[in-house]
Amino acid sequence: MRRKAYRAEADHGAEELETKTTTSAASSAAAIEDCRIFEGKAMSKAVPGRSVEEKIKGIEELAGLAADLKHRGVRIGLCHGTFDLLHPGHIRHLAAARRQVDVLFVTLTADRFIHKGPGRPVFNERLRAESLAAIECVDYVGIAHYSTGIEIINQIRPHLYIKGSEYVHPQNDPTGKIHDEIEALRAVGGQMHYTDEITFSSSRLINSEFNLF
Repeated sequence: MRRKAYRAEADHGAEELETKTTTSAASSAAAIEDCRIFEGKAMSKAVPGRSVEEKIKGIEELAGLAADLKHRGVRIGLCHGTFDLLHPGHIRHLAAARRQVDVLFVTLTADRFIHKGPGRPVFNERLRAESLAAIECVDYVGIAHYSTGIEIINQIRPHLYIKGSEYVHPQNDPTGKIHDEIEALRAVGGQMHYTDEITFSSSRLINSEFNLF
């Protein structure tokens, strides 16, 4: 029954995509083109030729890189999340985020700060970091040893903090932290940006498709 429910949800999402305008369709196509995944190397336009390993940095190093890039007039974007199961919604979100900035930083929550239930995260922090770093439109990746994105915002100090459309209304935020993250962002002079792409729930996909026990 869970698999049928998921397929129904996916079919509904597909119908929603078909109703988008030609401009939106072109944008989605560009997202896929701009966000190709490679084995071993990620050929980013901003950071050409860097390998997956070279894109993964410590948070302090990322903060230093961000400060240097901003000093040189480079527009910085930050995406933060768990990314326990990387899916098409994530790919489109990251590609759309990258089009808003010159360099895109993506940080993921470390294993010990994830409290989504037994067996989570399914993929450890290193595998999740490598998966994100293998995406072309992601320039740098870091593992965040914090329970929220607030500390990351304070250190990276991005021009844009980019979340999916499910966070447009803070009261619907499943984490309950988006309001505090917005306040932290304002304090460092940044702005929120919401992408408008198809969305899926990693937790729902994992619960319906993975046998964790």
